[in-house]
Amino acid sequence: LSAEHLVPPGELIGLFLRGVRSEIGDVSILVQLWAAAVRDAELRRMASGIAAKIQGMFTHYLTAWHEQEGMPPAQAHERASRESAICIGIAQGYIVQTAILDDFDGDAYIASVQSVFR
Repeated sequence: LSAEHLVPPGELIGLFLRGVRSEIGDVSILVQLWAAAVRDAELRRMASGIAAKIQGMFTHYLTAWHEQEGMPPAQAHERASRESAICIGIAQGYIVQTAILDDFDGDAYIASVQSVFR
């Protein structure tokens, strides 16, 4: 990562969620694909591969962020590996709630993530 000062993880997650919303538009298609992947091994492999790439991106970023904050590299990577799974869950929660809850406030969700995940 080339930035001299990385933004806190909550900001990165917010950028990611807003990007998903703007690039995909109707995120309900993702929920439908996930549902189909439960019964379709090929879709499940595809979804797992995509999730692994996204989780890897979060792990890479979080490792660099923790190192920037003074954590030793091995400890930073181990912590980032655990936290990246949480990032995937946060993203999935955002997508599911956006798709099924009429009164879901995505901006409030992102603001909450940013205040908790510093």
